[in-house]
Amino acid sequence: MQTSSSFYFEPASIEAIRGFVASFARKLDFTGQLSFDWIQHVDGKLSVLECNPRASEFDGLVWVRLDGEGPKEMQSNSLPAFMHRSAAQAQRFVWQSTWKGRAIDALENFLDAQHTHFVHRGLVRSPRHRRTAEATVSRSAGSLKVDYHGHADQSGLLYRLFESPREVERAYFDAAAAGTAQLEYRYRNGSALYFTLHFSPIGESLTRVHGTLHVENRWAPRWGISLFAWPFLRRVLRQDQAIVEAQATNRQRFRREEVISTELDLVRPALDAVWTSRTSHLIDEHECVRKVRMLL
Repeated sequence: MQTSSSFYFEPASIEAIRGFVASFARKLDFTGQLSFDWIQHVDGKLSVLECNPRASEFDGLVWVRLDGEGPKEMQSNSLPAFMHRSAAQAQRFVWQSTWKGRAIDALENFLDAQHTHFVHRGLVRSPRHRRTAEATVSRSAGSLKVDYHGHADQSGLLYRLFESPREVERAYFDAAAAGTAQLEYRYRNGSALYFTLHFSPIGESLTRVHGTLHVENRWAPRWGISLFAWPFLRRVLRQDQAIVEAQATNRQRFRREEVISTELDLVRPALDAVWTSRTSHLIDEHECVRKVRMLL
């Protein structure tokens, strides 16, 4: 695995996290060659198995650097700004699953909206109501941001049931929190929604996925989200899982390790550069902006 800047995530109770980070900090001088860094949640307690990464707690998850780099006491303020936009009390649920695919492919699927009208047909967008939109891809210093313009509303059932006219639709990825991507939706009525997925590589083609939903300035109690919205969101996530796993199956079937990327790929070239650290393409201070017109 190429995990030069990736994290491993594990949910934990707030009571257990503080003690875990303190005990883990005492073991940071461990040295040795490790194939995987692992955290195991056993009987309500957090245990560490042979690893030497940096660990911290943020937003109900333990964050562990797979490369062991960075300060010995990794602080949440070292995470990118988009992770700090929502308050802890705005969190509505934490979800987890395991996908048979690569984290990099799952990240691309989450960040690029071009698949939504046919993979999530009717739920997120309808292929019968596609309209011209513009995506602005901004890349700078190891970060990636995609702004979608042109649609204040959306044709899918999820929007019609639970949303209102938007002002902002934006996707984020940053090397400082590699493995994490976020969708931000801001609405004209002052409310906001943040859907964040954390992808932990636990094998060459196996990824642990944790998701959180934060809702601000909108009446959306936990029980309401669980009862009414979650069945639809779960369906969308399972559709994403299916397409990522199909991609992994095809790669194995045709024995192709390298991804074929064309000018039609909105985010993949930038994502590859950050994830694999094969180039210094994004490790500079100059912002690169690309604008793409598409049908969504």
